[in-house]
Amino acid sequence: MFYKNDWLVWKYDGINFGSKTSPMSHFELQINKTIDRTVMSYYDELLENASIIRDTFSGPLDLMLSGGIDGEIVLRCYHDFRIPVNVFIFRYENNYNHHDVAHAITICD
Repeated sequence: MFYKNDWLVWKYDGINFGSKTSPMSHFELQINKTIDRTVMSYYDELLENASIIRDTFSGPLDLMLSGGIDGEIVLRCYHDFRIPVNVFIFRYENNYNHHDVAHAITICD
């Protein structure tokens, strides 16, 4: 797992970004202060993160879009940076999320 400037580190049994190997594994979470610059606007911070993703991974990314605002913002940032994205929208079997699916389709259009 990659986090810029190692601002977030988790450990299982003392191993950074390790996996839980048993039900008794010891979990630790450490959040480090790493921002030594002026915090940008919300949108500019999102674009900064999108640029890190663009520069770190090659090929299209997969995005599960529920129709909510979080996924829409991520999709718009990727679009602004021309990051190729495969978007997946799931409809519940009972169709409870039909409004969300309709909104997700509208966003993609």
